[in-house]
Amino acid sequence: MIMEGKYSEAEAAEEEAFLRLVPTEWRLRFCIGFAAFSAWINLLFCFEGLLRDAIEEGGGVVHDPFFVAAVAVAALLLLFTALRSAPGVADNRHVHEEVLRRKTLLVALVGALAGAVGVALGSFVWQDSIWVRAGAFVCGAGAGVFVAAYTQLWGRVLGNLDMRDVMVALCGAFCIQWLPFLVMEALGPVLRVALAAGLPLVTYGCLRGLPLAQESSRSLSPRGGDGPGTSVGRIAGAMFCFALVIQVVWTFHLASPTEPLDASLFWLVFLCVLVFTSVAMAGAIAFMAWRRAYRIEIFYRMTFVVAVVAAGSLGLSASHPEYGYVAAYVAYALLGPAMWMLSWSVVFIGHQRPPRVFGVVFASQYLALLLGFVIMKLWESLVGFQDYADTVGVLSLASLLILSCAYSFVLPERTLIALSPRLFDLDRASLDERCSEIATEYGLTEREYEIFTLLARGRDAAYIEKKLFISRNTVNTHRKNLYRKLGIHSQQDLLSLIERTLS
Repeated sequence: MIMEGKYSEAEAAEEEAFLRLVPTEWRLRFCIGFAAFSAWINLLFCFEGLLRDAIEEGGGVVHDPFFVAAVAVAALLLLFTALRSAPGVADNRHVHEEVLRRKTLLVALVGALAGAVGVALGSFVWQDSIWVRAGAFVCGAGAGVFVAAYTQLWGRVLGNLDMRDVMVALCGAFCIQWLPFLVMEALGPVLRVALAAGLPLVTYGCLRGLPLAQESSRSLSPRGGDGPGTSVGRIAGAMFCFALVIQVVWTFHLASPTEPLDASLFWLVFLCVLVFTSVAMAGAIAFMAWRRAYRIEIFYRMTFVVAVVAAGSLGLSASHPEYGYVAAYVAYALLGPAMWMLSWSVVFIGHQRPPRVFGVVFASQYLALLLGFVIMKLWESLVGFQDYADTVGVLSLASLLILSCAYSFVLPERTLIALSPRLFDLDRASLDERCSEIATEYGLTEREYEIFTLLARGRDAAYIEKKLFISRNTVNTHRKNLYRKLGIHSQQDLLSLIERTLS
């Protein structure tokens, strides 16, 4: 029987921060590495990025084949890894650390080379030819390999983090990813090539110092009903709808008959994106810290509102194209962290394989970007933009309809409740009571119970060692024993066990 005196009065009075904002080494490493990865993708994929070539303003010669090849290859590879990790498919492989590191470096070199050559083609080649387009296509295929592989690798890293660490780390990364955009126009051609080559190496250097979650440590039994297992399709569907609309808005601004946005104003557009995104992320984190609750729906709501503004701003593209640019980029900047957090929630709560979840969700994103691009190019060639008023009205109405269906039916907010760990909504007394019930049920010793309650609060071994005045080996021994008694393998499994007892 577990003793009821759980903590001293001093400890009970200690105020724990719900979201830990201390800039630890691993958190800085994660933020810089993930931001470099995300920035590299956006710098090469967006029309105003590094592939805005001199042959054809806007990038038709180099950007378009590069973009098409990259998103197609990334989507196919992500779907392939997702199918290999589907429920019911046996997969007892244990990833050898050294082998994985070597493959990670090789893929990073492929991405660096693909980005550098693609940017060099756009910067130094002044005449259109089939060979230039073919070279851009091959570089795009290499970029797609890097995008797919590192999406899965970052998903493995997230598999080792608890929700509050994921929240802070991703929010920081998705803000600082826009910093390279502010200086992009000021860089010369050589520095642009160096930037395209350097970012994959930066993300590799940061990633190699972070632990990767092993697939074999997870329970792979899918849940029925509308639980986390079946939510993967809903998240992927919402990602598809939002990404499709954002791509349509981007491509429309590029192909519309109005005067395109002055390239000298790009830095101002991206500064607005950086400021707006940072304020939105900081506000969401502050609200969750104040309420001491994990509220993923905040990010989802903000993404929906800004995407609606972007779709509605198509009518203003003739007089104020900058509004549509900023709204589309802000919506895209908010969509990223929302979908990464939702995907992590499915892995955490539903014990789904990270390759399956991240593969399905982000394959849908790249398929949507490709489809939106193709639709607008076909629209431009077959229908044209002669009747500008009718064209923009149809596109705006269709975009608003897609967003409304995604928010109301594909991934409604009621589904997010199943993906929101109510464990973090518990106060100290409620969490103590829940831990006591579980410890009694599973026959934990008093010392195992003490460690159990600290792990339930997200504490690590170093903190427990100092808190209980015991050695690290003793902590690890007790933790191993209580994991064995509970039938789990990680701290995430422990939190998920407590979560399931709330149902």
